[in-house]
Amino acid sequence: MTRGDGIARRQLLAMLSLAATATAHPLRAAMPKPTLGLQAITIMNALGMDLPRTLRDVRRTGYRVLETIGALGLPPSALADRLAEAGLSTNAQHLCPASFYPAMAAWSRGAVPMADIAVQLNSVYALDRLPAILDEGIATARMLGQRYLVWSSLPAADLTDSAGLTRIIRAFDDAGRTCVREGLVFAFHNGSRGFAPVMGQRPYDLLLAETDPALVKMELDIYWAIKMGIDPVAILNRHPGRFALCHLKNMDDKRDIAPIPRRTTDTGRVDFPMIVAAARRAGIAHFYFEQDQAPDPIRTMADARAMLAPLMR
Repeated sequence: MTRGDGIARRQLLAMLSLAATATAHPLRAAMPKPTLGLQAITIMNALGMDLPRTLRDVRRTGYRVLETIGALGLPPSALADRLAEAGLSTNAQHLCPASFYPAMAAWSRGAVPMADIAVQLNSVYALDRLPAILDEGIATARMLGQRYLVWSSLPAADLTDSAGLTRIIRAFDDAGRTCVREGLVFAFHNGSRGFAPVMGQRPYDLLLAETDPALVKMELDIYWAIKMGIDPVAILNRHPGRFALCHLKNMDDKRDIAPIPRRTTDTGRVDFPMIVAAARRAGIAHFYFEQDQAPDPIRTMADARAMLAPLMR
């Protein structure tokens, strides 16, 4: 073998190695560096007491990105100003009519029981209201510079038979088309309802199978998946590229929502390193820490970031 043959052989082996790596990890080359943001429900109580200070606290604890709930009860232009003043940006919102935000805030501070809010959710987020809510969300997204509009409810009235499930699929695809025309992305956030079988089939599985992947993306809430007996790693592995966003929150030994501790050795039932790694392989670039009704939101989000931020490197 000549020296030239040796060089050519080494070059060929290097090319084959790169090709094998790309085959084993088809999304890796295109994967952007993930971001760790904060879901606004974590700080909803504090926002109601002192919004400018709370947003500064978010920035101080290391977060740079906020996933909003509508416009947080403010005119979108006012929220845009407050975010800019705090040095924060936002790339996603959970769709929430401005008229409904006060009820959500009341639930967050414990003034309204979950049972009452659940009844209101079924009415406010009825499928026939999706187009109007989406239009409001699009106007907010334009003002705030957001890309993702997230729908987070499956009305009970449509979870009774195959006709109802078909209505959901068509409504989501229609919403996705509207968002695409606006240069935005429509996504669905799972709670528990999507994993409860309807006529022997889980609605969430049907949504993944029947909605158009080009129109409808998913935001995986790992807590609700695990609580309903779903392995988040398995579902991410089965659907690479379908999930765009992810909520990270913890579960205690009683299967209730719990704070995320600062150390990975204390995370209870949730293996965050394994799940985040699977989510990144599946193409998720946008992660948000979330804890409903956090009793000490500033400390809670700071502890969570201390544990989760290294997983984004």
